[in-house]
Amino acid sequence: MTVEYLAAGRPAPPRWSRTALIVVPVLLALGIAVAWAADLTRQRAQEQLESVRSSAGQQAAAGEARVLSTLAYASPMIWSAAVPESVRAGLRALVQDTAAEVSAGLRQEAEAARTTLVLPWQADEQVLRAQILLQIDGELARFDRIAADARNLADVMSG
Repeated sequence: MTVEYLAAGRPAPPRWSRTALIVVPVLLALGIAVAWAADLTRQRAQEQLESVRSSAGQQAAAGEARVLSTLAYASPMIWSAAVPESVRAGLRALVQDTAAEVSAGLRQEAEAARTTLVLPWQADEQVLRAQILLQIDGELARFDRIAADARNLADVMSG
């Protein structure tokens, strides 16, 4: 009887413990990888959104300067009764085209902000994107009004 007991050896460990030894490290590594990727996505989103904010601000400021300088150049003839209406209309169109170019650039910046990857749980980046889009939309509305009709000096001259 003693010989039989010794020959049987130790009982095999339960199957769940072998599975746990494999599954737990894999799940842990997967969790770490997801957290790392989410943090990397957050950092990239912040960088891209700040870049868009800066670029859109620069475009709006430069666009305003372009529109105002075009208006300053054309203004004496735009408002002169001695200049034919076709020439005045052409000069207004020049101011409007300048504003339309600025609007096109701002639309590209807005699209860049909209397409920046922000994960659903990254609330700070979602708020930042919304603020940037609101800022760009305000500038776009102004330049779109000028592009539609440069006769309204209040739109052209407001900053």
